[in-house]
Amino acid sequence: MLALTPLATAELVAGLPEAAQRLLGASGSARRLAELDVLPAPSAPATALAPAATQLAAERLAVRWPGAPADAVQDIDLRLGHGRRLALTGRSGAGKSTVIAALMRYLDPSAGRILLNGTNTLTCDGDSVRSQIAWCEPETHLFDSTLRENLRLARPSASDAELWTALGRAQLSGWLSHLPDGLGHGVGHTRSAGVRR
Repeated sequence: MLALTPLATAELVAGLPEAAQRLLGASGSARRLAELDVLPAPSAPATALAPAATQLAAERLAVRWPGAPADAVQDIDLRLGHGRRLALTGRSGAGKSTVIAALMRYLDPSAGRILLNGTNTLTCDGDSVRSQIAWCEPETHLFDSTLRENLRLARPSASDAELWTALGRAQLSGWLSHLPDGLGHGVGHTRSAGVRR
């Protein structure tokens, strides 16, 4: 038994380096999340956007987190049309999430403007802006359920036809048609081996 004690001890501490690495990587995110609790809400006009946005643009966009001494990002220009995608890449802390927060109307620009179908998003309420834009964060989570129920987190009342349409717009309908149970396909932690590609 004495000979097995070092092996058992090694097994107990084997996960500590990875845990420490994840803790260090998450400290900046945790700090920013703690700051969100005290952030003022962006300006909230009552104007709602018409559905079916076809173009999102940022012109000389600069964004500053409330209370920050300087802009987190500056001079961002982008233009996206229907069916187009954009990948924001860069090191941790470069401002990718800040740009997304401004595009999704969680933060107001400190300079420049964001246009959705030619309308300055500062004149629109945040919920209507967010209903027009989809984004995929670096680490996504699938609940241990069906594909249908995971998709309905975004719109609980969505019909199967609407889910198929959304997957078609995301160019995933071909992938879905190959799943044996379609929208009823099981996904999540215990079933993800057949889903992630």
